[in-house]
Parts: sequence; C-alpha cells; structure tokens
Amino acid sequence: MEENRIWMMPKSPTCLFVYWDLTQETKEMLQEYFETDWMRLHKRLRLHDVTGMDFHGDASNQVWDLEIRDNESYCFLSDLKANRSYGMDYGVVNRDGNWIAIMRSNVVGLPPDGVCTDETESASKRVLKTQPEWLDQFTGYSLIEQKL
Repeated sequence: MEENRIWMMPKSPTCLFVYWDLTQETKEMLQEYFETDWMRLHKRLRLHDVTGMDFHGDASNQVWDLEIRDNESYCFLSDLKANRSYGMDYGVVNRDGNWIAIMRSNVVGLPPDGVCTDETESASKRVLKTQPEWLDQFTGYSLIEQKL
C-alpha cells in the first residue's frame, strides 16, 4: 500500500538528508482542490528549528522555505546549526500566496560538532561497503599507479 511520506535523517552535525513521496491519489486530490495541474502547483519544503520545543507546526524558533522542483524527491540541507532539532513540512503555496502544509516529517536532532550519530555512522558504513576497492586511488584525471 502506497502512502505519503517525508523523512529526515542527520548526515552530519550540520547537514540533513530529506526525502519525500506523495501518492498519485494525493496529487490528484490536490489538483482537484486547487483547480490546477499538479505540475503548476508551487511546492515547498519548510524547515523549522524546533530546539527545546514540542513541535506541532504552529511555532518554531526559526523557519526556512525551500522551493522544490516537480521531479525532485530528496535533498540535502547543509550549513545548519549543530546540536539543534529540526522538523520539516512539505506543502504548496496557493494562488493567493498562502502556505498550505500537506505532510510533516519526523523531528531530528543534529549532534554537536564532531559527533557522529548511529544513523550517520551506519549509513556511512553501508556506503563504504558498496564502493569499489580502486575508488581511493582514483582522481578526476587519472588512476594512481601503485608500485609493487
């Protein structure tokens, strides 16, 4: 069964990975409600700094909006403050310029500088396992020849 989702994961103390997916049924419902084609709707991510708060979407310490393209389903948000908590909304801006949230992510706490989270560490290990052995010898211009 398909479902709408938005999820955030810490990548580093100052970077989040965000991915989202809306079902075709939801897109069609929104098209009908806004009386416009899905591709014409202005989609946005709204990042909330919710450090020290019980986040319900109505208040946050700071808010950033990021316009997204129709073909995007993930992004990396960098240059964030370490040791802070963040929540994310996915939504659209209607013809009158009003923000309408469609779905809300989990709240994620970024670790202090120099600290790696279990999620980040395990994701790094998964990536490292899939890299070919020759990758650390590869440069943008040539392969480094090893002397035996």
